[in-house]
Amino acid sequence: MAAQLTRLASRKRVTLEEKEQHQWVVDEATLSSVIANGEDVGPIIRPAFEMGKPEALLHQLRTFVKKKEVEIEELCKQHYEEFIHAVDELRYVLVDADELKHGLAMQNTEMQEVGSGLLHKLDELIQHNAIKTNLASALQLLKKCKTVVDLCAKVNEAIAADSYYQALKTLDAIERDHLRTIPSSALHVWVERGIPRCRAHIERKVNQEFNEWLVQIRETSQEIGRQAIGQAFSARQREVELGDRQRQAEEQPSLAVVQRLLLPRGRFLHCGGQNHAHCWGSHQASAGALRSDTRGFMTPALIKYHIWKGKDRRVEMLGECNSMLTALGVIQPA
Repeated sequence: MAAQLTRLASRKRVTLEEKEQHQWVVDEATLSSVIANGEDVGPIIRPAFEMGKPEALLHQLRTFVKKKEVEIEELCKQHYEEFIHAVDELRYVLVDADELKHGLAMQNTEMQEVGSGLLHKLDELIQHNAIKTNLASALQLLKKCKTVVDLCAKVNEAIAADSYYQALKTLDAIERDHLRTIPSSALHVWVERGIPRCRAHIERKVNQEFNEWLVQIRETSQEIGRQAIGQAFSARQREVELGDRQRQAEEQPSLAVVQRLLLPRGRFLHCGGQNHAHCWGSHQASAGALRSDTRGFMTPALIKYHIWKGKDRRVEMLGECNSMLTALGVIQPA
C-alpha cells in the first residue's frame, strides 16, 4: 500500500510539472512573429525566469533555431546558383559603388572648392554691400553737417564784415531749421553752445561801435553845428540874392510898360507951374532921371505886380499906376 501511494504521488508530481512546463510553452507562430518583427521578447521570457523554470522555454527556443537553420539550408540548396549569381552581381555592384563613391568624392571636392570661392565672394559682396550702405548713410549725414558748417562759416564771414543783421538772421535759420536735425552729437553740442556765444559777441560789438559813435558824435557835434549854420546862412543869402535879382529883372519890364503908356500921350510934368508939388526934374533932366524918379514912386505897385501874375491883374495894376501918377501930379488927367 505504501509503495502504491508513493508511485501515485510521484505520478501526480510529474503530471503537475508537465502541466507547469506546458503552461510556459509559447506558440511557435507567436515567437516567430515576435522575433521577425523585432518586438520585445521580455514579456515571453520574464515569466519563465520568475518561476525559476526556464528550461522549457530554452528547449523551445533551441527547437525554433534548429527549424530555422533547416529552412535556411533548404533555401540555400534550392537557390544556390541564384545566390552565387547574386554574389557576383553584388561584387560588380560593389565595384560600381566604389567608382561612384570615388566620382562623388571628386565632385564633392570640386563643389567644395567652387562653393568655398562662391562663399568667399558672397561674404565679400555682403561686406561691400554693408560698406556701400554705410557710405551712403555717411554721405547723407555729411551733407547735413556740411550745410550746418557752411552756415556757420557764413556767420563768421558776416561778423568779420560787420554785417551783424545778416549774421543774426543766419543764426536764427540754423537754430530754427537745422539744429534739431544735426546727426553728429558732437557737432550738435558745438553748434548749440556756439549760437549764444556768437549772439553775445555780436551784442558786445554793436554796443562798442554804438558807444564809439556816440563819442565821435559828441566830439564832432560843434563842427557839425558850425557847418550846418554856415550852410543855412549861405542858402539864405543865395535866396535873398536870387530874390533881388528876380525883383530887378521884373522891375525893368514894368518901367518899360509905364514908359510905353506915358510917352505916346505926351503928358509930362512942366516945371513952370506953381501948383505942382512934384516934378521929374529940371529942364536939363534926362530920361534916366525920369526912370529913376518914377521907379521910386512905383516900387510898391511893382511888388504887387510881381506877386499877381494874371492878365486881368496886370490891367488893374496899370490902372492903379495911372491913378497914382495922376494923384502925385506926375501926369495930367486925360
